[in-house]
Amino acid sequence: MCGISAVYRYTAITDEDVSRVERMNDQMRYRGPDGEGYWHDEHCAMGQVRLSIIGLQNGKQPIYNHDKSLVLVCNGEIYNYRELRKVVAAKGYECATDSDCEVILYLYEIYGLDCVNHLRGMFAFCLYDTRKQQLVIARDRIGEERVYYAEVPCGVIVSSELKAILKEYVPNPQLNMQALLEPMRF
Repeated sequence: MCGISAVYRYTAITDEDVSRVERMNDQMRYRGPDGEGYWHDEHCAMGQVRLSIIGLQNGKQPIYNHDKSLVLVCNGEIYNYRELRKVVAAKGYECATDSDCEVILYLYEIYGLDCVNHLRGMFAFCLYDTRKQQLVIARDRIGEERVYYAEVPCGVIVSSELKAILKEYVPNPQLNMQALLEPMRF
């Protein structure tokens, strides 16, 4: 079990946003005692705390594609990554790490947002496309690996744990009764 955090701003990331991502990860240190990694540019900041299981030697995150235009932090395990490595290799992409998560980067380059339909496993990830300045947030179909998000003025906050978002960005959460009752209609 790892932990991921991200902040995406429509305007610009601040030094405080970068510090908050680090603090959100600090709150999840028990999920990833084997390492941590951070990345940011002018619109997005991401971090991950890692529990090393696959790619012990070179699977540190964030993981980048070859030209570093895509950045990925992931929690979970991609069960069919060996099969997917063959698929991306046939399309001319070579994985640089032993991580199961790296294939997500190349699947995104090949299939775009449809990349998640090729993944089997329990996962949650944030992938940032620096060319499009687009943050992609995804999780497995069942939601075994959770990912929470909050819309805040001028952006979106993402984390593996709700408490991290609440502590750093939403100190006084308001319950939306309409949204809570909506699923009960059906």
